[in-house]
Amino acid sequence: MQACSTGYDKGKSDAVKQQYWLYVSIQKQRNQVSSVRLYPVQLPAQRIDGVTFQPSTKLLRIEKLRRCHNWRPLGA
Repeated sequence: MQACSTGYDKGKSDAVKQQYWLYVSIQKQRNQVSSVRLYPVQLPAQRIDGVTFQPSTKLLRIEKLRRCHNWRPLGA
């Protein structure tokens, strides 16, 4: 009986993993990036909690997502 129970638990675990990867795949298909833009942002010198940060330039990444033509929320 122990072997049967172990096999059943393994089967449940495999099914959960399969559902997870299916969900990840669907999300990737739905949210495909159609364009990416990088905007430079000037950060001034500042002091936060006693730490002094020097002025710097960072890049802000903006992604425009392209959704599938037949998009609808999961579970709908």
